[in-house]
Amino acid sequence: MKIENKKKAKQLRMILIFIMIFLIIGILSVDYALREMLALEDTRVLGYELEEENVVLYVIGEKIYIANEKIEEIYVMLETGYSRIMDEIYHLFERIKNVGRNRHFF
Repeated sequence: MKIENKKKAKQLRMILIFIMIFLIIGILSVDYALREMLALEDTRVLGYELEEENVVLYVIGEKIYIANEKIEEIYVMLETGYSRIMDEIYHLFERIKNVGRNRHFF
């Protein structure tokens, strides 16, 4: 009984994921077709545009400007955090690997 319920739940999740994907593809294709027919350039449902000083995100017809400097700061912050986490994981594995060894201190 539990196995059948797990299978049904997994199938339901997959169906919902496919429905969301088709919904997003449908919205984007209708948006593209409508903008082509009406010759609209500025409004989009979803999208982005790269400029010299900013990245412009289009979300449901609204423009969101993000400075390239802020993106660079966030990128550096994520990169340093990732390297610290990887160093900690490496040291953790080294300590686990050396658990049963005899240590001699001189």
